Amino acid sequence: MPAYPDELRNGHRLVSYLSPQTSKPFPLRFERQGEKIEITCAHRIGVNESNAHLAAGLAGPGIMQTFDYSLSSILRQGEMVEILHE
Repeated sequence: MPAYPDELRNGHRLVSYLSPQTSKPFPLRFERQGEKIEITCAHRIGVNESNAHLAAGLAGPGIMQTFDYSLSSILRQGEMVEILHE
């Protein structure tokens, strides 16, 4: 498991959310101690629809970033685990 956002560039498998306009992945965004960080990495799977993004993450192929509200019950049930919490 990565301990810091920069470690995502070291071969971790990502499920990216792609821009519908450009098909490029949105960067992963983090904030630590007031510092804002954006990281763009190679992804294993890229999708451009929120339900497909969540389904791909649940299928288990890699690390994803999405909104807290869409994951709250999934995290409570233990279907996914949170990493790199801000």
